[in-house]
Amino acid sequence: MRSKLKTYQQCEKIELAETAGFRVIYCSNCQVVELEVGALSLRLTPEMAQHFANVLMKGSLKLERLTQSGMYQKPMMEAGALH
Repeated sequence: MRSKLKTYQQCEKIELAETAGFRVIYCSNCQVVELEVGALSLRLTPEMAQHFANVLMKGSLKLERLTQSGMYQKPMMEAGALH
């Protein structure tokens, strides 16, 4: 009986963006966008990654408007502290 082992192509990762604690990587063989946030890694289709980016941008713009209007004040906590 023949073995039905699945063969995998080696990933061809391209770093699209990087900043302290964040990276965006694209694998052309897998056609996957990988978002790295610290130790967290999300693997998304390019379409879902674009949708995620759009949602983040909308949220960021709304937060900016709230901050400028005085309706939101930045919390007085250490950097990196989460609730």
